[in-house]
Amino acid sequence: MSETSHDVWESIGQKMVALRSALARCRSVNVNTTLLKTQAKELVQYYFRQARPTLLPIGFTEESLGAIDTEMQEVLRLSNGNNRKSYYTDHLKRIETERSAIDSQREVLLSRKAVAASVGSVVRSTVEQAVLTTLQQVVPTAALSYEQGCRELGDGKRISFRGVASEFRECLREVLDHLAPDKEILAQPGFKLEEGQRSQP
Repeated sequence: MSETSHDVWESIGQKMVALRSALARCRSVNVNTTLLKTQAKELVQYYFRQARPTLLPIGFTEESLGAIDTEMQEVLRLSNGNNRKSYYTDHLKRIETERSAIDSQREVLLSRKAVAASVGSVVRSTVEQAVLTTLQQVVPTAALSYEQGCRELGDGKRISFRGVASEFRECLREVLDHLAPDKEILAQPGFKLEEGQRSQP
């Protein structure tokens, strides 16, 4: 990932801070000034036109960016009219929460991508490539664990496979958590925990 792309993503945080500060200085209940509404629009435009395109190539999916996309679109909608300042601040808080989560996942994806690049290409079977491609579309972080496991499995000098098992186990855990979240399983009609077990808080 180039330094330019890094700077572009970091700029989102700076623009968020600037807009929130400007809103804090606004004394009216509604955001009526052209200057403030333009600043809000520029934040949304910068996200969709500059920052967001840097995330997809490193492993983020359309689905994983859905929440922040929706919040950004709401800010744009507000900026097209005279709406309450509190609406802006509420959406910006949610955007900040999503941005923080993306920051964490982004670092993981970037570091694993750098490791993969340094190791070089790996010959995979048709099945392995199909599994990897599917995982990249559904759960990008699980795809990285799967790919790392395949790389280590193909290391002829390895004398322990504990790391390989750990990567595949984590991959499976993430996929199951994505496809069958605990809350949804517990809510299924007729579901009952085995005797002596209890759900996690």
